[in-house]
Amino acid sequence: MTLHHFKNLDSSSKLSYLEHYGVFLDLSRYYKNVEVVLYSLKNFYVEVFVTPYQEILNIKCFKSTQKLDIYLPQVDITEIENLLLIP
Repeated sequence: MTLHHFKNLDSSSKLSYLEHYGVFLDLSRYYKNVEVVLYSLKNFYVEVFVTPYQEILNIKCFKSTQKLDIYLPQVDITEIENLLLIP
């Protein structure tokens, strides 16, 4: 699935595709009281905008890794740091 093809799917098909093929990255952010959760597909990322009532407001996809910067503070690299410190 390409980003262009995914963008052209209806919301229900996007959610179904994410459920079957997406990788939930366990990263989220808040935008105007809406939770934005992040998924990865083979060669692009998908943000799903969810209200406090679990309604899907929007689904956006992108390739730019710069857009991931907002999620970086949530990434736990403790295990990697510990491996690097092993003598």
